[in-house]
Amino acid sequence: MNKKKAIGHLCGKIAALIYTVLKNKVKYDPIVHAKACGIEIDNLYIKNGESEPKLLNE
Repeated sequence: MNKKKAIGHLCGKIAALIYTVLKNKVKYDPIVHAKACGIEIDNLYIKNGESEPKLLNE
């Protein structure tokens, strides 16, 4: 897959994720969404180490 096609594919997945989170009014949880995408927990980079995701309107 060429670079432009790969970036477009990734952007489509991110857009679908954002749409789903906003539509269902749920908190974004990187661990749950990474598992759904098939990413191993060891490969995640969580900067602040918080266990509870923050809401946007808080």
